[in-house]
Amino acid sequence: MSGLRFAEVIADADLFTIGELPIRFASRRVPISWKATSHREMDRLDALALEELIRDPHAFD
Repeated sequence: MSGLRFAEVIADADLFTIGELPIRFASRRVPISWKATSHREMDRLDALALEELIRDPHAFD
């Protein structure tokens, strides 16, 4: 399987806390990257939609 490795994902991770517990999760860039390079057309369309939502959060209202 090709693509990002855990170290790359965690290095770019977003962080929030619940109480004193730090929670890291993949930044928006990661699923967009995975979907944009997918062989499935629906994934590539999802990536385009996600990128548009980043540019305009109300794009699909």
